[in-house]
Amino acid sequence: MAYEQMEVLEIFDEFETKMNKSISSLQYEFNNIKRKDFILFDPFCFFTDDTIITFAIAEALRKTQKKNFENLNKQVIKEMQKFGKLYPNAGYGKSFKVWLNQKKPQPYE
Repeated sequence: MAYEQMEVLEIFDEFETKMNKSISSLQYEFNNIKRKDFILFDPFCFFTDDTIITFAIAEALRKTQKKNFENLNKQVIKEMQKFGKLYPNAGYGKSFKVWLNQKKPQPYE
């Protein structure tokens, strides 16, 4: 397996960890707990804007790895806008919602 492919697999492992953490910890984001006997995934768990964008970046990496990551930045933008439009109510900020629908998206502040 090529070095670049191994790096991508490690990145995907990291994404999986972050997605699980994002989904499972949301219920405790504003209601912290200090005990260890809590339910990790319960019926109130759901994905967030962070989860959606993580999937978008993973998809961009998957699609560009065969091309040695040429045009990764363009692919990331394309996937972020695609996934963002598929899940418009995931909790994005105002500026990001506007960015999702731009034909020629630019960095925003």
